[in-house]
Amino acid sequence: MFGKNKFNNVVINGKNITCSGSNIVARNNQIIIDGKVVESELVGNIEVIINGDVEKIDCAGSVEVHGNAGSVACSGSCHIDGDVSGSVAASGSLCCGNVGGNINATDLRFVAVPTDNWMNVNVNGSVSGAVDFIGLEKMTVSGDYVFDSNSNINAVVLPYAAGSTLDSTDVNYWSNVGLDSNNIVKIENATDGAAMINVGGTFTAGNSALELGNGVPGSALEGGQIGISLRDIVEQGTAIWFVHAEGGV
Repeated sequence: MFGKNKFNNVVINGKNITCSGSNIVARNNQIIIDGKVVESELVGNIEVIINGDVEKIDCAGSVEVHGNAGSVACSGSCHIDGDVSGSVAASGSLCCGNVGGNINATDLRFVAVPTDNWMNVNVNGSVSGAVDFIGLEKMTVSGDYVFDSNSNINAVVLPYAAGSTLDSTDVNYWSNVGLDSNNIVKIENATDGAAMINVGGTFTAGNSALELGNGVPGSALEGGQIGISLRDIVEQGTAIWFVHAEGGV
């Protein structure tokens, strides 16, 4: 965790409140900070802006955090400038840095903002449930990754460069495709090659088969589809190393 009493200012539905705390609950038309009700009888959608780090977020509305977060449970959109050190259980959209725990969701989207600011995602845990990654450059998941019929990945294929910029990637996932002496197809990865998505455990597709969908960032994908946006020339005889899982695919 990032320590307690980190945030000292909260904006609730446009109202500025000076307070100090580490845990915030925004449910049942109330705002509760460290067990104390600071706002009640809120009407309509709840929008919370937290200026500083926060240990725990439990919110039925939308949250914006100008800092880091411990654990997140949210049913609306959630934008976090920094990292999430704990786990994420959410339904809505989430924009943040690295995730230190598990991601288990019923309907959650990680979205690149803006759409061409490609995401580099690190999850120090497992990913399961209906989780979408929109605008993905590369991802590392230390645990298992369950890609089910409600999951989506919208990824971008960029030119490889050792010192990557906005329009390139430092992951050399380009491979060569050819035939061996027995005319059997073989794929050879580059000597410094790596997959776009690396999983420390197993990668499974649940009860559905993976399908290729639209690759335009932000465009609609159907459940269980992967979209690829090509920003590099794909030559004949090449392939993209998309996913590697230590525990098997």
